[in-house]
Amino acid sequence: MPQLIWSHRHDGACDFLSPQWTRFTGVPAEQHYGSGWLDVVHPTIATVASAWAASMANGSPYDLEYRLRRRDGVYRWFNSRARAVHDDEGATRRWFGASSDITEIIEARRDLEERVAERTRELEASLEERARTEAALAQSQRWRPWAG
Repeated sequence: MPQLIWSHRHDGACDFLSPQWTRFTGVPAEQHYGSGWLDVVHPTIATVASAWAASMANGSPYDLEYRLRRRDGVYRWFNSRARAVHDDEGATRRWFGASSDITEIIEARRDLEERVAERTRELEASLEERARTEAALAQSQRWRPWAG
């Protein structure tokens, strides 16, 4: 499975990382237990940590896109999702999650957004040119009494 599978205890401390995690990060899983997994999160770590804390606080699903550092130092985009397992009283027992590499999707999204923005600029320029041309044509077609 290409996803990075993980689990956390009820208190949010990581206690399992799949072999894919170790292959991706190049770091033994044990070094990323507890909150050590945050060591490979892009410097936007505050957003990731606060989203994780919010999910833990209320047991809501965790679903976030962020970058993780691969063993060669390159950051790749991941979508990480987790769900809490609750006991009969509703207390969180543990968390199970998976992180999927979505770098190609993010890059395609950016490319599409850039192409749409460029096309929008071209269309706006074309409409402005058309308005100027129509105004010039209207001006030239006005009746001029001195033109005889």
